[in-house]
Amino acid sequence: MEITGQLLEFSLLNIFHFIEQFHQTGLLSLQPEPSDDSQLGKSCYLWFQAGGIVAIVEQLDNQHLLSMIDKRGWIAPELLNILSEPNGIEHPLGVELKTNGQLNAEQLQVLFHAQVIQPVCALFKLSRGHFSFNSQATLPKIEMTGLSLPVAEATLLGLRVLRDWKPFTAKLPTPSDILNKNVVAKPRFQLDAQERQVWELVNGKTSIEAIAKQLQQPLESIQQIAFRMKVVGLLGSVSTSLMSGETTEEIVTESGVGANGAAVANPSLVKNLVNLLNTKIV
Repeated sequence: MEITGQLLEFSLLNIFHFIEQFHQTGLLSLQPEPSDDSQLGKSCYLWFQAGGIVAIVEQLDNQHLLSMIDKRGWIAPELLNILSEPNGIEHPLGVELKTNGQLNAEQLQVLFHAQVIQPVCALFKLSRGHFSFNSQATLPKIEMTGLSLPVAEATLLGLRVLRDWKPFTAKLPTPSDILNKNVVAKPRFQLDAQERQVWELVNGKTSIEAIAKQLQQPLESIQQIAFRMKVVGLLGSVSTSLMSGETTEEIVTESGVGANGAAVANPSLVKNLVNLLNTKIV
């Protein structure tokens, strides 16, 4: 099944939320509208496996990862030619090369950072264009290192480096909003210094404005930090209905995660899409 739409209607955050929440596997194609920024005008293709990003390419020619390896001179050209043949490998390329002793774990991390982590951060600048998600697309082993980036972590990374917050201004927590933690244990993501400070002060009683004053940071900065931590499900707003006596199971946070930390899911892709359309987070 293929889902298509416009980024003006459904932002990359919404699309990522859908893919992560329902552990989707497939191909997300992004065709930005023409832009003065040459980097934002290029088509981009993201491959997902069980809700994690496993590869990002600009062309569907099965040459991107091989080209990255070739430019670094890590593998003999003859071997690269053999690997590029149809059905040349049974496992992700990175796994094959590591198993055969051609690449080590550190080299795979370098490749994955350049292939996935750097490009995905830039994608959060996109606000206009066309997208399609094909859940039936076959994963390209030749473009995969064997590593995977959780979508929520990719979202956190992208929002950290975002400079233009205008598209999200209306969605930022208000100064009087009070947040609580959606997880009791240590966050599953590596938080930066400011995120850790906000995390420590969130207690279900202290407002965003009060946290900003305690940290002596601009209010807008704390609002942005709180927003990205809410989007990835680490934080939620204290609900007035919860305070009036409803059980936590009846509360669903803005990020789409139940107040008890469980994801809210529907059994089919079609129903999942309907859920996305009805519960956009941005």
